[in-house]
Amino acid sequence: MDEGTSVEIVKEILGHSDVKTTMIYAHAKERTKKMLPDIRKKLDQR
Repeated sequence: MDEGTSVEIVKEILGHSDVKTTMIYAHAKERTKKMLPDIRKKLDQR
């Protein structure tokens, strides 16, 4: 989906029966990307 792939195509590839399931993964990925700088900072402090 990042590179313009339709969510419907991704849904089919992943074998999800409902697009809502695919969107859960898409939102989780975005949250993770936003959290990475903080995670890296904490790891560097060790």
